[in-house]
Amino acid sequence: MKSNSIGFRYQVFPLVFALVLIINACSDDDEPSNVNDIKITSISPESPASLHHYQTSLVLDYVIIDYDYTITNKDGARIWIQPYTEGEISDGYIYSTSSIFTGKGTRTVLVSIEEYAGEKNVDQLRIIIVNPDGDTLTERFIDVDYTFL
Repeated sequence: MKSNSIGFRYQVFPLVFALVLIINACSDDDEPSNVNDIKITSISPESPASLHHYQTSLVLDYVIIDYDYTITNKDGARIWIQPYTEGEISDGYIYSTSSIFTGKGTRTVLVSIEEYAGEKNVDQLRIIIVNPDGDTLTERFIDVDYTFL
């Protein structure tokens, strides 16, 4: 009888081990170990929109962006959201500065265009995350349609 239970254990153990590996591989709860990204939670006003140049009006002179960030880079990272026009950073751009962030958090930033740039259409927002040395960790673009008058 003892030999049968030992044989049974040797047959079941590999099956249980394989099942545990499969379950862990399929789990959605695990975060990747190297995440440096943001999730935008709101943009106001919604695109498309016409806005006044920065500080030329008390109403609608900038785009407000709320986001959650996750930074796992051991030295932290800076996060910028920048206005782009036809593939280039927009003339007269204004965007929020960034300290060095680590871990998880929430942030609100703004984007606008200064009056000297004239009428300007911002067609993309660039999200860029860099380490303290300036090396890009994450970069992507979001299509928008903001006209600054």
